[in-house]
Amino acid sequence: MRIHRNRKLLVITCLLAIAIYPINLRAGYVPEAIQGYYRQAIANKAIEISNQNTDYDKYNRLGPTSFDCSGFAYYVYKKCGYSISSVCAASQAKEMEEDGLLVTSKKAGDLIFYDYTKAPNGRYLDIDHVSIYVGYGMMVDASSSRDCIVYRSFTIMQKDIVMMAKPADFL
Repeated sequence: MRIHRNRKLLVITCLLAIAIYPINLRAGYVPEAIQGYYRQAIANKAIEISNQNTDYDKYNRLGPTSFDCSGFAYYVYKKCGYSISSVCAASQAKEMEEDGLLVTSKKAGDLIFYDYTKAPNGRYLDIDHVSIYVGYGMMVDASSSRDCIVYRSFTIMQKDIVMMAKPADFL
């Protein structure tokens, strides 16, 4: 009988923790296991969209049938419950830097910002592209050269990285 009560108590405790958990998010504390879950949700959504033969569109398309690189990042984050206020890669980078979200080592769900043309473009730090790192050396981005959303090796544009940022301050 005692074991039965302890199971009920465990279930009640878990349900209570789940109900209270959003308060902890606002306080800034998120256990590492939960961080990994949120980050993987972002990565999974990006990979899912890449598997749908989604088109690239250079006119800042926000999906769901076509995207440019920053519109793709915006859409994926929005679908996962995160807000990025801009649909321009350079503006996204500037906002994340101002919010103190830059990282030096990448994790799944992080945004990677590039200057791959190496030409001044009048944007913040001449950033002209963004991708979502999905882990295991892979990224997903809206590729203008391939005209679609692409799941590919992170190293393909590694030399062009300007900065990397995490999706939220609690991750």
